[in-house]
Amino acid sequence: MSNTYMLKRILSKSGIKPNRTFNAKLIKELFGLVAEAA
Repeated sequence: MSNTYMLKRILSKSGIKPNRTFNAKLIKELFGLVAEAA
């Protein structure tokens, strides 16, 4: 799950406050795109 770790680091470094519902939706979309590409 290094992708999740990197995403959390990017969000924290960019100053985005962790909104769990929004982040969960974003993560699901990102992993969905990754799964389709692979």
